[in-house]
Amino acid sequence: MRMLVIALTLVLGLSAAHAEDKITPVKLGEAFPDLTLKTTDGKDVTIIGLQKGAREGEHIPMLLVIWCSSCSCCREIDATLEKLVKDYKGKAAIVVVSSNKAETPEKVAAMQKRMAMTFPVYLDPKAEVADYLGAKVTTSAVVLDGEGNVKYRGSFVKRGQNFAADALAAVVEGKKPESEETPFSGCPIER
Repeated sequence: MRMLVIALTLVLGLSAAHAEDKITPVKLGEAFPDLTLKTTDGKDVTIIGLQKGAREGEHIPMLLVIWCSSCSCCREIDATLEKLVKDYKGKAAIVVVSSNKAETPEKVAAMQKRMAMTFPVYLDPKAEVADYLGAKVTTSAVVLDGEGNVKYRGSFVKRGQNFAADALAAVVEGKKPESEETPFSGCPIER
């Protein structure tokens, strides 16, 4: 009995400690944190670093998308991501992030090669991007303005409507997105 009480105390104590570390999702209008991500070749990059424009001190809008090499929903948006990267070159950063714990640089690189993807995928094994976004599924997206403030959060696409691309277009034009928040939809993020 004493061992059971000790075990329960440890479990409850660890659960309470984990609850204290819980990340609160960023709200609309708030600045998204400057998190560090990994490239598939192991280099560190920061969100602000990826948001830099062509001119010194310039920061451009950004679309951050939660993605995974094994997710069927992600395969449905890969072509759209390719198009956005080309269409917004120099005007906005399209940042594709894998927040799945089990994702490896090798898995991502193999998928990129197999699918002839030209966009980079950054690794976020602690799922911090997803946590700050408040996402539990892939294809979740956030659009940031040039100052890093959240202007849209939600599903990349739902029922044929590309909410993320529409929000990015508005932010690039200096306008408020028509939809600022939508429900997330996609495959579960492996934690």
